[in-house]
Amino acid sequence: MKIVKYAASLLIVGLLVGCGGAKPAPKKTAPAVSKTAQFKIGKTTKSDVIAVLGQPNSVSTADDGTEILSFYSVKRTGKAWIPFYYGNDRVRTSNDILKFKNGILSHISHGEGHY
Repeated sequence: MKIVKYAASLLIVGLLVGCGGAKPAPKKTAPAVSKTAQFKIGKTTKSDVIAVLGQPNSVSTADDGTEILSFYSVKRTGKAWIPFYYGNDRVRTSNDILKFKNGILSHISHGEGHY
């Protein structure tokens, strides 16, 4: 009977020690490269952009005739499904706004958010 109690105690201690020594997975440190990095201001056409990024989420025209294409995406990470997790990495957003004068790229802006 003493052997069973001793073995059970060792098993419990072993489980607790084993859980405490777990190391977190290494973080990925490679920077994300935006698809817009390949576009050249003054050279890239609107059709080139649409071929790479697909159809824009919205299209608008400014008073000066500049055409503005907006591309955005929203992705949920695995942490979004953890109940009562209120950290800042549940949702990731990406926004690309490209401006065109006479069908040629004149301005690029890119933004990302983590919520």
